[in-house]
Amino acid sequence: MKITTKLSIALALALVFCIVGLSVWAAPSNRQGTVTNPPIVRHITPIIPVTGGTSEVTYLGVCNAKGDVTRITDPVKVFGKAPQGSNYLTDATKIVLDGSCDIQICYPYPKEYEDKVGQIFKWDGKEWVLMVSTISGTPKKICVVDNAVKDASYSLIGK
Repeated sequence: MKITTKLSIALALALVFCIVGLSVWAAPSNRQGTVTNPPIVRHITPIIPVTGGTSEVTYLGVCNAKGDVTRITDPVKVFGKAPQGSNYLTDATKIVLDGSCDIQICYPYPKEYEDKVGQIFKWDGKEWVLMVSTISGTPKKICVVDNAVKDASYSLIGK
């Protein structure tokens, strides 16, 4: 084999490896890795309030329960689809306490959530149930009060 042939093959291989390396380096972030991110868990004690990423949980009254607030970043995988004609607007929030407490759970409520008629729903084990909520504050927050919570999940769902 001639030296020019060997050199041509080496240059062609180097070019191919450069192109493949560049395409892997510049790949979109949704192709990087296949392991899902672990859920974000915040440990709560009788300190008020506690944020769970997209939500804020506050004990109401005297409550000494301890527990966890878990941010569920993919509620479709955990709970299934949102109610018919609706979509999840934020991550879901799961609250697990070692005793029952009255709580208030709030989500940020920017204009885009307001335009989509976002409401807070509670998971009853089979389906999402709409809760009575209030909107207030600057910046706006949407909040619900739930009594005797020990293990519950919530999400902001809209059109």
